[in-house]
Amino acid sequence: MEKFAHLKLVIRKTGLAALLGGGKEPPETKKNKADRQGHSGKLQQWVADIKSNWERDFSEREENELAPLDKDIVTVFFQINPSLLLPTFDLEAFGIEIISEEEDGYIIGASADNFRTLEEKIAGFIQKDHATAKIADLWQIIDGNRKEWRAKHILSEELFAKWVKIRDDDRFKLEVSIAFAKPLGTRPDPTKRGGEQRLQKYLKHQEQRDDALMDRQNHFENFISFYGTFLSSLVELGDSFGTQVEISGKGLKDLVENYPFVFEVVEIDEASVEETDGQETEGDELEILPPTEGAPIVGVIDSGIMEGHKYLNAAIDHGRSVSYLDHDTSTADHVRGGGHGTKVAGAIIFPSGVSSVRGQYALPCYIRNLRVLDENNSLQDRYPAYLMQRIVDGNEDCKLYNLSVASKTPFRLKHMSSWAAVIDKLTQRYIIHFISWKYSVSLCKSIFREGYKLSALFRQPILSHS
Repeated sequence: MEKFAHLKLVIRKTGLAALLGGGKEPPETKKNKADRQGHSGKLQQWVADIKSNWERDFSEREENELAPLDKDIVTVFFQINPSLLLPTFDLEAFGIEIISEEEDGYIIGASADNFRTLEEKIAGFIQKDHATAKIADLWQIIDGNRKEWRAKHILSEELFAKWVKIRDDDRFKLEVSIAFAKPLGTRPDPTKRGGEQRLQKYLKHQEQRDDALMDRQNHFENFISFYGTFLSSLVELGDSFGTQVEISGKGLKDLVENYPFVFEVVEIDEASVEETDGQETEGDELEILPPTEGAPIVGVIDSGIMEGHKYLNAAIDHGRSVSYLDHDTSTADHVRGGGHGTKVAGAIIFPSGVSSVRGQYALPCYIRNLRVLDENNSLQDRYPAYLMQRIVDGNEDCKLYNLSVASKTPFRLKHMSSWAAVIDKLTQRYIIHFISWKYSVSLCKSIFREGYKLSALFRQPILSHS
């Protein structure tokens, strides 16, 4: 699983199991083992109630003109021994796929076979059958109204506050996240003993995983198309994928209450631009020298840049500037009075200000102009996660990006946003860095003061500042 996973999920590792609390069993687990019949009976009743409710609701879907779903895939909310959210608890052996891990051992899951595998394990627990002991750590299955608990755990606070007032004919623009946590692990080295055989097995598993991912994406696309349209492409995040959609209130309710693989739904939020300090524009007796050959490139993801400015022109990576605005190919800074991008570019190459420089001044890096904001300093692209992917894919030689654009909403406590998640994925995969303009200034000041090179920063990935 990737180091900066989008979901907090169980990670499988090899070696001895790591137990919390010195390996002592919690009282709840001990009680369940001591009363196998009673514990199994409660689990069986909970499962029977959930199945009965789902079968009733499923039988009414066509009559209620709801999107097609698979009857055998049933959403479930349960609690396991919290100390076993480690490699020691394999829920797939119970026929359960983890959709989202909540606090205190609570998990949103999906049964892929209408609970048949789980029911077999529960029955075997009574008889002490092999590979059923972990049923004691399955503390409870929530048999309450799924329409209530799913809305509470899947919706953003803002959407949940208006949930009961949503009408079928309302329209919503949403960011939706779908779970798909099926990690491949490390690719085997074919040069090592037995490596070729392990590699072939790995490639076969990869092919099966890719097919399963495509099936899930097609399934989700068909569901959304029943109620609305897509506003962006799908963005894959390793353990999930996300996108932006526009659907009816009826579709939103069905998505949250019944679609088994969704773990988060939020309304599309607006982006804001970090404020910059005013930059000096006069430097006496200053001769600007272009960056040296092989100097690093800093991609400025912002409002465009006044590339002809006398203090910036020599640093611009001419010919590689790009506008990511629809129907506007200009990379110039069209914000009245000079926009954010121009100021940021100046702050990066003159971190102590222009007036502090005398004589010859060799620019420390190249600036690549990557325009994403319009003349009003607004982000037109409504799905920044996909935008970040496009930018990095198109600028493989750029290892440092200045990103001063951020969401206006507070950071999310439960799940990382798709925007943040894709930045983490790109940071790890390509060994690149995203930093805000304030970090750019302090970084450049440190580099000039200490005399080391920017290239030394790119030997290993670091956490991004976004």
